[in-house]
Amino acid sequence: MNKFTALLMLVLIVFVSSCKQNNMPKDKTNPKPPVATKKTKALTIHDHTRIDPYYWLNERENPEVIDYLKAENAYFDAMMAHTKDLQEKLFEEMKARIKEDDESVPYRKNGYYYLTRYKKGMQYPGYIRKNASMDAPDE
Repeated sequence: MNKFTALLMLVLIVFVSSCKQNNMPKDKTNPKPPVATKKTKALTIHDHTRIDPYYWLNERENPEVIDYLKAENAYFDAMMAHTKDLQEKLFEEMKARIKEDDESVPYRKNGYYYLTRYKKGMQYPGYIRKNASMDAPDE
C-alpha cells in the first residue's frame, strides 16, 4: 500500500466516523416531527388520473394548513436550536461580504440605459432606466 492510498484511507475513516456523530445535546428529548394528514384527491388531466394525498396543503388560507406549517417550523427550530450560534455567525459573515451600496453595469437597449442599484439598508434593488444618456434623471 503506497502513501497516497494510506492517506486516502485515513481521510475516509475520519469522514465516516464524523458522519456518525450526533451533535444533538444528549440531555434533551427529541421532539417528534409533525405528520400531515392524508386527504385523497384525484386529479385528472388528459385522461390520466393521479392521486395526491397532500393536495390540501395548497390551500394557503386554510387554518389547518397554517397550523401544520407552524408545527413544522416549531419542529425545525427545536431540531436546529443547537446550531443557533453558528447560524448567526454565518449570517453575519455573509452579510459582511456583501457591498450594500452597489450598482450593476448599465446596458443600452432601445435608447435607454438600464441598471440595478442597491441602497444601504434596503432589502431589494431598484431597477432604473435613463433616457438616452447616463446623465439623465432616473426613471
